[in-house]
Amino acid sequence: MRSQQLVITAKTRISHIFGVHSPYFHEVLVAREVIEIATQVYQAYRCSSVMARTRINNTFIGTVIINCWSTPLIHALSRKKTTRDVLFERIVCIAVDGLLSLITSTMIPLVLFMPYYSAFEPALLTFSLDDLYNISWFTSFLTECRLVFPVTVIDFLSKLTPHVTTLFCMLSIAPLIDRRPRSAIQQFRVGAKQTWPSDSSSFVLSVQRRSLSRPMQATNFLIVLTGCMLFVLHIHAKVSVDHRELPGCSHKIYPWLPSKFPCMVFTYNCYRRGTSTAQDGDLSGLQVGSLTYLSFSHCDALVMPAEIQQFPALMEITIFNSTLVEWGAHAALSNTTQSNLATLLFVDVNFTTFPAALLQPLPPMLSDIEFSHTNLTTLPANLHEFWMDLGFLYLEHCQLTEFPETVTKMTMYDLSLLGNHISNMSLFADITPTLAYASLNLNPARQLPEQLTAPHAIMILGLENMQLDSIPEWLRTDVTSVASVHGNPYCDANRVDETIVKCVARDIYAQGKLPYESVRLLWPL
Repeated sequence: MRSQQLVITAKTRISHIFGVHSPYFHEVLVAREVIEIATQVYQAYRCSSVMARTRINNTFIGTVIINCWSTPLIHALSRKKTTRDVLFERIVCIAVDGLLSLITSTMIPLVLFMPYYSAFEPALLTFSLDDLYNISWFTSFLTECRLVFPVTVIDFLSKLTPHVTTLFCMLSIAPLIDRRPRSAIQQFRVGAKQTWPSDSSSFVLSVQRRSLSRPMQATNFLIVLTGCMLFVLHIHAKVSVDHRELPGCSHKIYPWLPSKFPCMVFTYNCYRRGTSTAQDGDLSGLQVGSLTYLSFSHCDALVMPAEIQQFPALMEITIFNSTLVEWGAHAALSNTTQSNLATLLFVDVNFTTFPAALLQPLPPMLSDIEFSHTNLTTLPANLHEFWMDLGFLYLEHCQLTEFPETVTKMTMYDLSLLGNHISNMSLFADITPTLAYASLNLNPARQLPEQLTAPHAIMILGLENMQLDSIPEWLRTDVTSVASVHGNPYCDANRVDETIVKCVARDIYAQGKLPYESVRLLWPL
């Protein structure tokens, strides 16, 4: 009973300050809207800078603009003849404010998040490979998740504010729709009445001075002006971007006051441009802070342009179906120029020499380097000096004839040497203990090392379609989940699955962790 009385007292005090009967209603409303709109303008700026889905961007910006205009518009349209009219006006102001906050803080993030939630595969604890390697899907996933989830303290506070304002809006209206028995409410309000004026008396006082003070009017004017500025900035961005086209851009966005063409995903197709390589100045028309994904395709003699250093937001660079003649130090990757770069992808690439730009310390975020269907026969012996901490290293369907010793000196999480010509796997004994996934499928090796030099906890090890006559004991002790040996001579005499070693069950990545056939379709001639 005592706790219930404390709750009622607290709610009464909150209602006295924030409720519709409060003598401070207008002051509280304006203060709340100033904070709320400031955070929403920040989120609108972020949304315009990364959102390629036009309808969602328009909806978010439009909601913020309406929020800037709604309260002054309600004040202007209200009759304000009686206390009932003033009460109705206040209820409408709070309800509209709460609804608009709910749209920006909950409904739009849910619309962004639900498609990715539906695409997630719980059995694999990840998304399908086709999704992960789909340029448009994955780029949208990365950028839109940054809109849904906070990435900085300021971002967190700006996302939290609309939720708090929505809560206060609900608390303000809650007493008006309280359905508890009147006797109970009166009983628990006894303590509150001793120290706080009644709602009705407060409301009468506030109605008597219902005209807004000049500071309040000036603040409302600034809020309306903010909405007008947002409207002009958004329309200007739409017009300036939609009236221009840039061949190769598949994801255009609408940042405010763009100086160049704002594109998130850009493909330089040498075949369509009638050239063998990217020319100086070909990337100069792109907005520097907008480009997230860059690919070069169908280039007969690609020389990596130095202009790639101008794009600090780059997260992935792909080269497809090209001959890479030179990627020199003039176009090197570094923490100062590509601090967000996370992935390098080489598919159907002919290397005349190993890129010099990759023989130096890489950006710290770069954790995923993949080669598929290339002519690499070996790796530089000192590569581990520059590629110290990787998450993923795939060398699939290349021309490797020996297990790269430099790989054993790298720290990584996932390694694939699938589809090469490696007949001696003895160096696998020295592989990093941090390795959790490894794929050695489709190599002609006849045996594995008898033991590993350090204890391991490899979760999944792919050894399918090799030439293994026997398997070492460490497959049962250092592999924690599955060691797939399907298609080996060993399985001719062992056609049952053990707890770890599987002769029947197949490795889902038996043909490659990179979905080659799907990836090829992403870069048509």
